[in-house]
Order: sequence, then C-alpha cells, then structure tokens
Amino acid sequence: MDQPLTATANWSSAKKIFFRFFFIYFIVFAFPFPLESIDWYYTQVHYHDLWNPVVQWMGKHVLQLGEITLIPSQWGDSIFYFVELFTILLIAVMGCLVWTVLDRRRPHYQKLAYWLTVWVRYFLAYTMFLFGFNKVFDAQFPFPDMDILLQSYGESTPRRLAWTFMGYSYSYSFFTGLGEVLGGFLLLFRKTTTLGALLVMAVMSNVVMMNFSFGIMVKVFSAHLMFMAIFLLAKDGNRLINFFILNKPVLAVYLEPPFNIPWKKKAWIIGKVLVILYLLIPQINNGYRAERGVGDKAPKHPLSGIYNVETFVRNNENVVLLQTDTIRWKQLIISGKKGNARAAVKMMNDSLQYYAFRADTVLKNITLISNADTAQKYELDYSFPGNEIMLMQGKCKDDSIKIRMRIFDVNKFPLVNSKFRWTRQH
Repeated sequence: MDQPLTATANWSSAKKIFFRFFFIYFIVFAFPFPLESIDWYYTQVHYHDLWNPVVQWMGKHVLQLGEITLIPSQWGDSIFYFVELFTILLIAVMGCLVWTVLDRRRPHYQKLAYWLTVWVRYFLAYTMFLFGFNKVFDAQFPFPDMDILLQSYGESTPRRLAWTFMGYSYSYSFFTGLGEVLGGFLLLFRKTTTLGALLVMAVMSNVVMMNFSFGIMVKVFSAHLMFMAIFLLAKDGNRLINFFILNKPVLAVYLEPPFNIPWKKKAWIIGKVLVILYLLIPQINNGYRAERGVGDKAPKHPLSGIYNVETFVRNNENVVLLQTDTIRWKQLIISGKKGNARAAVKMMNDSLQYYAFRADTVLKNITLISNADTAQKYELDYSFPGNEIMLMQGKCKDDSIKIRMRIFDVNKFPLVNSKFRWTRQH
C-alpha cells in the first residue's frame, strides 16, 4: 500500500508560518539562480549593482557598522556577507509577517511546497556539481607547490594546512567530489531525492566541519547547503526515524506526477532533460578546463623549482654564510603555473620574503619585486651552465648581484615520493 505524497489535510498555523518563512528565505538566498549561470544574464544584467547598495545601507544605517565593502577574496567571512545574511533574514521575517496577515485563512500550501522543493533540489544539485566537478577534475585542491613544501607546519595557516591535506591525495579529493556530484544527481529525480539529500547531508556535514575547524571562507554558505538537504528530508522525517531508529516498517510514498495531461507530461520530461543537461555540461566543462588551467594538469612555469644558493656575491664581495644574515639568500623558490608564477626567497635566518615574479624565457631574464617593499627590485639574467646549476647576475637598486644556485630535487621530499602501500615499511 502506498502512502500519498500530497495530503489535503489542513496545516497547523505553526507549519504554515515556518513554510512562509523558509519559502522567502530560500528564494532570496539562492537568487539569482538559475539566471546567474546564463552567459547573457551574467554579462548584461548586473543584479549585484542593485543588491549590494541595499546591503551597504543596511550595514550603515540599521546595524551602525559604518561603510562596508564587498571584498571578493574574503567573500565568505567578510562583514559584508554577514550583513547580507541579516538582510535576507529580515526580508524573510517581514515577508512572512505580511504573508501571514494577508493569507492566514489558507488551509495549506501543498502545491507551493512541491515547487519550493523542486527549487531547492535543483539549486542544491547545481551547487554540488559546481564544487564536486572541481574536485573530480583535480582543480580545487592541486598538489602542494614548491613554497608550500618548504613551509613548516607552524608557519602554515589552518586553511593552508587543510588545502595541503586535501591536495596531497587526489584519490581522496576525487572521492569527496564524487559524493557531491552523485548526491546532486540523485536530487534531480523525485524518486531518489531522499537518498540524494541523505548523501548530500553526509558529505556537507564533513565539509562544514572542515570549514569551521580550519577557518575556510565558506563556513556559513556550506552550512546553508547542509540545512537545505535537511529541509528536503523533513517531509520524510517520521519515515526515516521509523526505519533507521525505531525499526518499524514504513509505507511506500506515492509520487503524484506534476501533470496528468499527456502533452504537458511530455513537455515536462523534455524540459527536465534539457535542464539536467544545462546543469551538468557546463560544470563538467568548467571542471575540465580548471584542471588544465590551475590544477595539477596545468603546465608549470619552466623555471618552477627550488634552488639552493651556493654563492651570493654583492658588489663583487662574497657574502659569507651567517645564520643571522637577513640579506644573503639561502634558497630561491619559484612556484605556480605557467603565466601565473610567484617567487619567494628564504634568507639565511630562514625568514621568507615574497616577490612578484616576471620572466622572459627567450631573453633569459627575470624580475623580482618585493611584496613588502616595491622599491626592492631585482633585475637578473639567468643561465644554466649545467643540468643542476643556475647562474644569475644583475642589479638590485645600485648593487650588483651574482648568484650561483643548485637545483634541489623535490623528489627527496617524503610527501612527494611516498606511494600507497598495503603494508607498513620501517
């Protein structure tokens, strides 16, 4: 015997109020989905040009926070983002109050609840594909680069430590991404929504804990995704408790089709297939391109590597090896991908100085500009007289510089050359 999915019994006042609130909150939170993924909308309609001033006004005049700005690099943890969440919450509360006053006699919102569930399912699926395919294609967590390999645990930030952990093992990153993709795919179909929501909730609970524990910038956003999965499970709450906890039998759910007229059913199926392809194909393509643009399959810079300094000559005088020296180089580290490389110099006292890096591999010269002091600029020519030797000479301000370096074999790092083994080797 099947249990009807739609019940015509009147809802309680509390249930109707909760529904009104979450309906407004989820719609505003997810907006402008799905328009934001359409190229024309993304380039022609600037929704945030209208929305951001509202958030800024709210922060300045309601919360008395003064002028707040949106910093893209700090989107998830910024004051702007939390003010935005407060604004959405206020809109949902006020909208719920007005809706309750104007529509308090309606017995239930069964049809509207169905379409809200569809909205949440597809938004959650789209977001799972967005993040999941970046892991499946090894784009989100590339293997630790040269400067990270030289960094001690104590010098690392919690976020960098998490990125190193995830980036070390592509198989583990692939596993977590596959869970997100599979969970999102199951959400696209009514019969597998509960299973998909359970899988997404499990995957996202791990993501949320990692984000909170390691200070990763999308803590609140990832928590919203987990709560959306819980929202989708709410309609099956009693059945899940009976099945998993109370060891009681549960009835099958009758899934009433959204349309009964034949032509509408066909149109619905065609539309659904197109929407699924629209959600899947761009994210697969984006993940594939990202893997080859910023991931492990992206071409590294030709000079990428770790160079141990053997001699450092300034103004024709050899700078002696002193552990307290803050001028003599100990190592040069060139990291990053082709076209987006960066450089760092480890001094004799083991302090690191970071530089903007430019290289002309045809003329064989490089330019290093200190991030801390742009007046400190090295303009150096380089050559490779031997397979493992690199020579540099040039200028830094008014000083002449000559450096002889030996290329370090990164395969000597246990993190690089360690392979999976079934048995432990001492």
